[in-house]
Parts: sequence; C-alpha cells; structure tokens
Amino acid sequence: MSLRQNALALAVLTVLIAIVGDWSGDPDLARLWYLPLALLLLGLAYEGWIMLRTGLGVAITASKPRSILGRPAALEMTFTHRLGRALTLEIAAD
Repeated sequence: MSLRQNALALAVLTVLIAIVGDWSGDPDLARLWYLPLALLLLGLAYEGWIMLRTGLGVAITASKPRSILGRPAALEMTFTHRLGRALTLEIAAD
C-alpha cells in the first residue's frame, strides 16, 4: 500500500471520527479526530520531503537534430534520480 492510499484512508477515518464526535455531544470524543489528522499531515509532510530528495530528472535526445511536426520521430528518454533504490515510472507517450 502506498502512502497516497494510506493518506486517503486516514482522511476518511478523520472525517468519520469527526462526525461521530460531533454527533455524540461529548467534548472529549469531539477532539479525538485530531490524532488521525496529525498522522495524515505528518505523512504528507514526509512524502513531500522524500519527493524533494529524489531529484528526479529527465534527459531527452533525438535521433535527428530536427523533427517535422506530424511525422514519427525516435526519442530517447533517460530518467535519473538520487535515491538508492529502484523507482517505477509510468509515462504516456503519444
């Protein structure tokens, strides 16, 4: 499970706990949703920090120095990053 899926689950949990706490009328239960919200914000801050550390870069080289619009052309894309693990990238070439 990726962090984005965890963030979605925490957001739904936060909303549900906030609704239950509001409907209950208990002031202690009404503040219980702060914990999943804090976890959500901490996780999103961590994900943002990791994304800044990746240093994702792309270099595009063409087989010909000039390309004509509407005609097929061969391109080579080289992706780089600074992390010490394998990354999976999904591109949509059209």
